[in-house]
Amino acid sequence: MRESDKRIKDFCKKQSECVIDEAMISRAVEVSKKTFYEAEGESRLSRLEFLYQQSQYIRKYLWVLQGAVLLLLWWILKNAGSSLFIAHRSMGVAAPLFVVLLVPELWKNRSYTAMEVEGTTYYNLRQIYAARLMVFGFVDLVLLSVFLAAASFTARMGIWEFTIQFFIPFNVSCCICFGTLYSKLENSETFAIGWCVLWIFIWVQVVLSERVYNAISAPIWAVILIASLFYLVYSIVRGQKNLEKVWEASSWN
Repeated sequence: MRESDKRIKDFCKKQSECVIDEAMISRAVEVSKKTFYEAEGESRLSRLEFLYQQSQYIRKYLWVLQGAVLLLLWWILKNAGSSLFIAHRSMGVAAPLFVVLLVPELWKNRSYTAMEVEGTTYYNLRQIYAARLMVFGFVDLVLLSVFLAAASFTARMGIWEFTIQFFIPFNVSCCICFGTLYSKLENSETFAIGWCVLWIFIWVQVVLSERVYNAISAPIWAVILIASLFYLVYSIVRGQKNLEKVWEASSWN
């Protein structure tokens, strides 16, 4: 027998004599998993770090476009003078447009079918979207605050008039977008933009009709504003609660 054949035979004999202890292997796997989870827990991101991390994935040019919309609206209001016709029409168009610019970013996960991938990460979809909504909310709050401060000093329009002409169409547009974002509609992005365009048309017709506009008293405007705000909060909370369930169904469909 050749030397190489003898070595192979001896190796096979030793391998056959090895006893595999499945209990020991299972125990080793469990210890490894426990050690891994403990190590990951020690290096877990804080809330601020998580928010900062998610902000890195947001396309910043959308905030630039939102700022450009508000800057253009401020310039129109500044030069409109006493023409309420131009001011009302401009705000009725600018407020929904300001919201529509969020659509590409909020729908990015659905457009790229990345929900299944993100569903396997350490942070779930609900946490990821909550973080991005907080980042968007903070930046938009800063932009709107600067716009209102600048418009209050330069435009001849009171705070109440600003509230009616800007924040009511703004809130309703947000309700449309978040309502469709958390829906099972396959083409919800296009659906949201279409409804926002329709809402712009309806709102402009209301504010430009003196008979209809004057028929709505201040208390009615206040009720509409509060109702739109409450429904906006409700749609976001409900959507976040059912986010994974709704998107899992839409992805399978």
